[in-house]
Amino acid sequence: MGYRIFVDDIGTGRNTLSHVQDNVNLVDGIKFAWPHFKEDSCQISISFLKEWDNLAKKNNLAFVFEGVENVDTQILLQKMGIIYQQGWFFGKPREDMIEAQNVNLFV
Repeated sequence: MGYRIFVDDIGTGRNTLSHVQDNVNLVDGIKFAWPHFKEDSCQISISFLKEWDNLAKKNNLAFVFEGVENVDTQILLQKMGIIYQQGWFFGKPREDMIEAQNVNLFV
């Protein structure tokens, strides 16, 4: 049917490294959410992010960084080779999307 399966919010909750490794053949990609990521983040944090990206590349998975809030973060990620990005920097929810979320579909 054309669906693609991603593990969301990797590195948090149940979506640990071992969980992703155990299911790597069942998914198409992984999404990494890092709130308030900044260019001046410590080198350890950047290394951590690179390792998740490397894991995705080794297993032919798409790697999406979720949480881009400014141009500095967008450029840093691009320089790191992380091309799939999403966040407020690219656009806020449209009014009709917000309204659709408020509709009760179980009438």
